[in-house]
Amino acid sequence: MVLSEKLATLRKAHGFSQLYVAEHLHVSRQAISRWEVGSSAPSTENLMELSRLYEVSLDELTGHGAKGHTQAAPERETVHEAPVPQQQKTDMVHVPKKNFYLGCAVVFLAFLCLLVASLWNASKVQNDDDGYDIIRYEDMFDGGTPSPDGTFEFE
Repeated sequence: MVLSEKLATLRKAHGFSQLYVAEHLHVSRQAISRWEVGSSAPSTENLMELSRLYEVSLDELTGHGAKGHTQAAPERETVHEAPVPQQQKTDMVHVPKKNFYLGCAVVFLAFLCLLVASLWNASKVQNDDDGYDIIRYEDMFDGGTPSPDGTFEFE
């Protein structure tokens, strides 16, 4: 039996839909269909996931198992690892929407605080520099006199 037929037979024997298998492997349903009709073949990584899902060895799945042995191989306890999530397969980071929006809100608030602080500082500098010279007390005794408009003039 060729791989495409084996995949379709195992999926139906386990009662899985193509959509279920596709979601389990993080591929499209059309990819499962192409594998089952033989127009394409799954990657090695997907073959390993399929063997875990269908609880068969890779040799059985691919048809490379030893044929014609009269003795049954001793049964071994198979340890199935959890499937690798798609994010790890493609080295992408998945951030839940809630965390994404929370992070955006924090960045926005930090930016807003910086903007308000810089505007407040700018207005304070502008109030201090309103066009009038600051009269120091010491300058009043060095021969200068204040004028009525608030400036200080030296004689």
